[in-house]
Amino acid sequence: MRRLLKGDLIRLVRKKSMGLAALSMVLLVIGTVLYGLDQGLYNGYTFMECADEATSIGAFIFGIVTLVGVYGDEFKSMSMSNVIGRGLSRKKIVIAKFLDSLVIMVMLTFVYAVVIFLFSRILGVTLTSLETKALYLDCYLNVVYVVGYILVSSIFLYATGNVPLGIMVYIILSVVVPYILDIFKYSPLMVRFHFNRYFLYSLTSRAYTDILLGMEGSGMMHVLLGAIIYIGGALVISMIIFDRREMDF
Repeated sequence: MRRLLKGDLIRLVRKKSMGLAALSMVLLVIGTVLYGLDQGLYNGYTFMECADEATSIGAFIFGIVTLVGVYGDEFKSMSMSNVIGRGLSRKKIVIAKFLDSLVIMVMLTFVYAVVIFLFSRILGVTLTSLETKALYLDCYLNVVYVVGYILVSSIFLYATGNVPLGIMVYIILSVVVPYILDIFKYSPLMVRFHFNRYFLYSLTSRAYTDILLGMEGSGMMHVLLGAIIYIGGALVISMIIFDRREMDF
């Protein structure tokens, strides 16, 4: 499995889409921050708000690029069948793809954080310790919920091998479901059962607020809960489905 991980990561880093994602990230940060500073007050808080908005959009884009790079290319090229034919268990493949996604997201987010830091220095914007903490905490939590959505979307890829379906599920989880939950958050059913609280984005948002308020224990519990339900659950379901799926060799 170690060689599979190494080979996957080398292939992914060399992909043009990864370079384009990194470039789009830089342009997104520059454009969003400059526009926000031009419209509002030229201070650390405005910079943080604009960079935070760019971070959310960037994380969404990174998720699609990672999903297609890690899972989509393998299913389209049938190389996964070749790996299985060489004797690597399907459970190890599922774990390897999860680790690929995690490493790629951490790498892209690290680059993203460095760009934000350098750009704040270039502009001469001074961030308070709380604003700095908020920015980098947001980057860290983006990794958690994007990887969670990628893994949930990968369940459909393992079940069908249909790449567009996996991308559609990712978009629905990232954009459509949060929008619907926000619309119906005051409905009697939602107020009574609080379904929205257990959505991964809601869990990471509560963790973000708790940690900034100094309640690190509560914040980390929300992150852990989200990781267990979404990441752990998706891994188990993917292993079961992929293990039972018939593949062409």
